[in-house]
Amino acid sequence: MSEEAVSTPTEKKKTPIGVLILWITLFLVSGTCSLIFGKLLYQTPSIGRYGQTENFQKPWFSNFIMFFGMSFLFIGFEINACKIEKKIKSNPEHAATAWNAENKRPIKSVYYKVFAPAFCDFLASFIMFVGLLWIDVSIWQMIRGSIIIFTGLIRQFWLKKPLKASEWVALGVIFLSLAVVGVAQLLTPKQQQTEPVPVGKMVLGMVLVFVAQGIQALQTVIEEHLLQGIEAPANMVVGMEGVWGFVLTAFVALPIAYFLPGEEGSGLHEDFIDSLYLCKNSMTVLTLNILSVVVLLVFNLSSMRVTLYTNSVVRNLLEPFRTFLVWATAVFIHYFIDKKYGEGLTVYSWLQLAGFVILSIGMLMFNGTIKCGKEKEEVKESLV
Repeated sequence: MSEEAVSTPTEKKKTPIGVLILWITLFLVSGTCSLIFGKLLYQTPSIGRYGQTENFQKPWFSNFIMFFGMSFLFIGFEINACKIEKKIKSNPEHAATAWNAENKRPIKSVYYKVFAPAFCDFLASFIMFVGLLWIDVSIWQMIRGSIIIFTGLIRQFWLKKPLKASEWVALGVIFLSLAVVGVAQLLTPKQQQTEPVPVGKMVLGMVLVFVAQGIQALQTVIEEHLLQGIEAPANMVVGMEGVWGFVLTAFVALPIAYFLPGEEGSGLHEDFIDSLYLCKNSMTVLTLNILSVVVLLVFNLSSMRVTLYTNSVVRNLLEPFRTFLVWATAVFIHYFIDKKYGEGLTVYSWLQLAGFVILSIGMLMFNGTIKCGKEKEEVKESLV
């Protein structure tokens, strides 16, 4: 699931505080809703192709929806570029000022180079959507913090950029947090689960999400390598990844999944026609899918603006806060809207909370927001 904006060559811009708060709010709300809607879909029943009642547990269709939403960024980019070209043709004097780093088309090879990271995103997102079938969305989001572990290992052993001692400590803290969060999920009594899931499938779900983070960390490295030194607008790159992902899902994955053996909703076999019937026969399912497209588009737009307008400290604080919002929203839905949905609190929720706090500390340590040991002393000396 692609949730990172590609950096642009544009320098940080000064922006009114009200506008900045608006973009941050949109980032947090849309980022939370995109995950909550995905899990709610898995918990929502409808009538399928053959008259059977089933929950909308369609990971391939979720992948389809995600890339469909992302592709609108590319469509918007191209429409804007065409308008600028038309304006320049009517008045050539505008050519010098019309183009900038955010709207200028890159060289054509970029459109094809984006395929490699898009394929990684396509694969990782599908694996994560399968994992979401069997674990709580809050646990799912917390395990995604493991991408930092893979990022650190890639830096150390592949890119040959040695980690600092404090960064190794941070990776250890993050690994500990994942163990705590995983135990909290496994210890949840079946009678307190929204949907009872066998322990084996819970473990598989968590492992899948963990593995997917390795693929997404690899995606980032490939993206940086292929686009190094190339000026490519973030909305064009993310949008083009959406187009490639949409093509891969709609014309390759979904047809193959249709003919694969297995049970519907197991992560392998998936009947796309059945998915359409489920949408047709349930206004809730249809609405959640449409809203998913909208919030994914808003999330990608707002994440790019937050990257453009804020510093790294702000962004590093936002991610743990979004994780907390996902958990809080899932709990709110369960207790105040419908107990069939969301997540209930259990006797082991305190363990998950402890894991979340440890994870947040580890993430902030790795990103340098929290200083420790020698680094802390160096900061004190620089202040003196």
